[in-house]
Amino acid sequence: MIADEELAAARNEALQKIGRNLVNFQRMEAMLRFILGFAGLSGSAAGTADLLRARQRESRKASMGTLVDRTGRSFDMPAPGAPPGAKQPWISHSISFQESPEAARDWRREMRAVVRERNRLVHHMLSDFDPGSAESCRTLAGELDAQRERIRRTFDQLVAMVGLIRQAAAELEANQESILAALTSGTPPPRAP
Repeated sequence: MIADEELAAARNEALQKIGRNLVNFQRMEAMLRFILGFAGLSGSAAGTADLLRARQRESRKASMGTLVDRTGRSFDMPAPGAPPGAKQPWISHSISFQESPEAARDWRREMRAVVRERNRLVHHMLSDFDPGSAESCRTLAGELDAQRERIRRTFDQLVAMVGLIRQAAAELEANQESILAALTSGTPPPRAP
């Protein structure tokens, strides 16, 4: 009976950690879609919401590897400005790594490692897993914990990027009246602290 309880506990732990890691990879994909929606965004203020929805529809079925490549290519590319003769306020949004030119390259390398980790979990780690063996369950649980630690830094970076984008959008929304007034008066709008 103790062996059955030990197996059940080990299996439950392994299954929980499989779920945890899969959810973390899914959350990273969702964050990449969010970031990609804003990277290089350029459009009229009135059409920005529709443009964001269209961008998210485009990336909805993209694989994590594709999202990483698209997002990585979008960094440090200036968003196009308003077309000549635009009559409406125009919003442009770009994302850049200001630390150094190598920072974007390093980010892409780290994200490709995350994609490899995700693919390893989905395509390889589970093929040798024997849920009827407590030892197999414990071994997999240890591998899953190690995998989680390997992706943690990149996960946290994505969380921070999403937070900064949301903060910028909130500041734009909160200050839209003063920004529009400054644009129509020719006075530079106030800068965020």
